[in-house]
Amino acid sequence: MSIKSSFLYYVKLVFLWFKTRTLSIHQYDSRFWIIISATLFVGSSVSVVTGGLGSPTGLGTQSDIVIYFTANIMMFTLVTATFSFLLSLMYIPVPRFFMGSFLYTGYVTYFVLNTANLGLQFSIIVAISYTLIVLLIGLFLLFLANKKIRLHLKAIAIFVPACLLVLQLYWPFTSNPATVVFSEYGIDDIIPLDIDNPAQPGSYPVTYFTYGSGLDLHRDEFGQYADLISNSVDASNYIRTWKREREIFWGFDQTELPLNGRVWMPEGEGPFPLVLIVHGNHTMEYFSDEGYEYLGELLASRGFITISIDQNYLNYSNWTGSAQRNYEMRAWNLLQHILLIKEFHRIDDNPFFGKVDLNQIALMGHSRGGQAAAMAADYKAWFAEDESLQGLEEVKIQAVVGIAPTDRSIDNQFPSLNDTYYLVLHGAEDGDVNNFRGERQYNRTNFKPGSDRFKASLYIAGANHSQFNTDWGRSDMSLPGGLFLSRSNILSPEEQRQIAKVYIAAFLETALYGNDDYLSLFRDYRYGQLWLPSTQYLSRFENGMFVPVTEFDRNRNKDTFPNDIVVETEGFTTWKISAAEDRGGNRKNTDGVVLEWTKSGRYIIHLSDSFWEENVEDIPNSLVVSIANMERDILDEMEVEELPTKVMEVEVELVDGDTISLEDEVPITPNISTQYTIIQWFEDIFRDGKYSESSEPVFHTFEIPLETLDADLDPTNISKITFHFKNGPGKIMLDDIGFISF
Repeated sequence: MSIKSSFLYYVKLVFLWFKTRTLSIHQYDSRFWIIISATLFVGSSVSVVTGGLGSPTGLGTQSDIVIYFTANIMMFTLVTATFSFLLSLMYIPVPRFFMGSFLYTGYVTYFVLNTANLGLQFSIIVAISYTLIVLLIGLFLLFLANKKIRLHLKAIAIFVPACLLVLQLYWPFTSNPATVVFSEYGIDDIIPLDIDNPAQPGSYPVTYFTYGSGLDLHRDEFGQYADLISNSVDASNYIRTWKREREIFWGFDQTELPLNGRVWMPEGEGPFPLVLIVHGNHTMEYFSDEGYEYLGELLASRGFITISIDQNYLNYSNWTGSAQRNYEMRAWNLLQHILLIKEFHRIDDNPFFGKVDLNQIALMGHSRGGQAAAMAADYKAWFAEDESLQGLEEVKIQAVVGIAPTDRSIDNQFPSLNDTYYLVLHGAEDGDVNNFRGERQYNRTNFKPGSDRFKASLYIAGANHSQFNTDWGRSDMSLPGGLFLSRSNILSPEEQRQIAKVYIAAFLETALYGNDDYLSLFRDYRYGQLWLPSTQYLSRFENGMFVPVTEFDRNRNKDTFPNDIVVETEGFTTWKISAAEDRGGNRKNTDGVVLEWTKSGRYIIHLSDSFWEENVEDIPNSLVVSIANMERDILDEMEVEELPTKVMEVEVELVDGDTISLEDEVPITPNISTQYTIIQWFEDIFRDGKYSESSEPVFHTFEIPLETLDADLDPTNISKITFHFKNGPGKIMLDDIGFISF
């Protein structure tokens, strides 16, 4: 036999062997295993389609389902066939197609979860668990389909899992920690405001219209049906590259960004204050700007021209990432809208003509939009040399509202607000910006001494991130992550938006119209108890007439302060000045004094004549103090899950000279605890432990009106302030101790 013939012979043998092994792929895959494999195919399809809905193509939900399902058919077929063939080549006597199906389902589920940044450990555990559950479902269906098994056994097989499912849903360790409803404590001590509910529509009829480029590829309200055509703006000085896929989707690049807005305008002569709202960083393909219609309608009816700004083209996409210099661009774009409205205001036959009070402007933002609003108010820190923003000096930004805002360093600096009204709202169930970042901006907001302008914050038990926007649904994460977030203890969408309407409308009435009727609401939320849903609130307030007694930020010595103020303590195991930190251990841009006690303790401040003479011009109305409960630290130290639920009553004693003793009590409730995930065990591994801390020490301002203590009291004769802390163990941080006038 020649060499050529020998070669052909062996080639033929190899070919026949491969053919034999190929025909033997399903050698051990009986009908039983084929049905189980089909169940695994369904399970893998659910995983891929679910992950795909979190990475939309922009073609619509139905198209995305078809695309991702089809992709899974091809991947499932290719992978399982290849794996089965390899097992056949190795003569491994197992159900090969089933093994390929099982491993593929597990891996593709892990891939979907891990790609969504849910954490390596979490992704592995859930992928394995999910695949085993799908396998059990397949076995269960085969069990039910087996005609040889008696009917009563099948009924038992259905009943037992159903009971286990109900038990899982209602078992105590899967539910969120109970929340103390702080609004019910001391409610009788406050007479609620008997005035117009700010969340109710006002007297102005409202006209709705849009302005836009006229060329929008996805929404006609900014395209062919735009009521006003706006100019585009060139952002190429900031954005150097604009991905081709992003340009194809939107139809433009960074040199011609459109200015699109939804306008709710009160009907009347005006001029009216201007309020601009900007959304945050939701998925680019799911538009966000329509989600503030509930605020636009309300505010316009109360006399504010309100505009929700479209910045969706700056948002994140799983296909193209985010636009460059994302935070700066949001603020820059917001400022360009102000200039556009300024131009519209001067054009005859324009809906804005003569209607806008450019000296009364408020900027409002949600999430990244909340930081953009603060950056735009402090625009010279980033855009002082930008010639495209000329003309902003002719307008006045008077107020900023942050709704669950971010707070990142941009070019190594943060926005600072000076003599600008500031309000921040944040939910304790926020699964996106889960640290109270807006409290840092609160601490960077300052006023001239004697100013009646103020800053206020509200931390809300049960409120999450997304429900402030009606377009974002109830979950704070896109799929698949949103499936694992708990919704059992969050407020209803209507309740959460009711809180936003009450506070934002009242704030703008106060800041832009000078209506002081609502001022008490920001000093103590209980004044709005008739308007607000029943949940736990922590609020903070300060105005330019606040005179601090002890400024911890400027003092390293814990017992002596400027103006000859001396502090002494009794009974504390911890007494130190420390930086306030959020849930993640990040500084809150303020320092306070940390006090910890086992049974009781006293913090005593001795005032001096020089304090009153050199710092206090107007006779103060109230003593105020901000307190953050640090109970979670005690839990860690004692290695226990929770302390007995209690409200710590701190007695405050004021001594007028050496003769009069005046007392009042303030309640310090337990921390607002949050279980973010559907199973508490997930908290430490989901998203690499982002939710491992169930609570955050948040400051709450307590106000003690001096006139209610003693009608004959002369506040300038107060020589000593004593805080009596009882019913320990306890740990708190004190800040912003001082007197305030209204």
